[in-house]
Amino acid sequence: MHFETGQSKNSDAFYERYPNFEPVFDKLMVLGNNCFGREVKAKNWMERICFDLGHTCRDDFLEVFFMAIHGHGSAALKLLRGLYERAVTLAYIAKYPDKAEKFRNYSAVQENKALNAALRLVTEEQFNEANKGSGSADEIRRWYNQVKPEFEVTRCRKCGDRGIAFSWDVDLASMVQNVGNPFDEYYLAAYTIPNFHVHATFATTFDGAPEEARIKRRENESEFALGASMGLLLQVMHTENEVFHLGVESDIASINEYLKNVWNPD
Repeated sequence: MHFETGQSKNSDAFYERYPNFEPVFDKLMVLGNNCFGREVKAKNWMERICFDLGHTCRDDFLEVFFMAIHGHGSAALKLLRGLYERAVTLAYIAKYPDKAEKFRNYSAVQENKALNAALRLVTEEQFNEANKGSGSADEIRRWYNQVKPEFEVTRCRKCGDRGIAFSWDVDLASMVQNVGNPFDEYYLAAYTIPNFHVHATFATTFDGAPEEARIKRRENESEFALGASMGLLLQVMHTENEVFHLGVESDIASINEYLKNVWNPD
């Protein structure tokens, strides 16, 4: 992958503050190309999902990086949240390969939910036109009805009410507890707090702080999001290495050592 960062006043200032960053970023990109710049002939759904989900994590990281160096802290945090959730899910599926197809099948439930919500505001013809190439309303319904029994659960023991599970497996916090370090250490800052930036909350409204303070806050948010995303991407590639036996253990360890010096301007 070739990636162009562009140049701005904020990016120039970032590289001045952190002269150790660029060589580490270059090493991370080379490792990323080794992990994802290859043709994969997946033997099963676990391998297919792990490769594709990992590839998406790399895209997430590059988006965080672009926003962060140009000073868009809130945008970087929003993207960090998605990267974190995908990285955790990847680690969980790698640990429990038999759950991979279940993860894939639950997308039918998600698409059906999206369809039903959309049809409250638009016609089915409008939905099909907007979703052209990704599945018509009828196709979504057919696939949903095929997988629906797999996700039916008893939601109330007293009355016996049954319905569709709210998640494809356990909730994200339970996944984090299961896969453990380093994801548990990132949970609050890379998932909980960024949620306030993703959703319409009072915390995301203009707070009236002086512009200088807001610039500094965006700078801090940017640098945190970038640092966390680098650590998460390394963990993603660690998972890829375990699944596909790529032999890049020494590269991961080397970059991990370099990362310790990135945020040290000396």
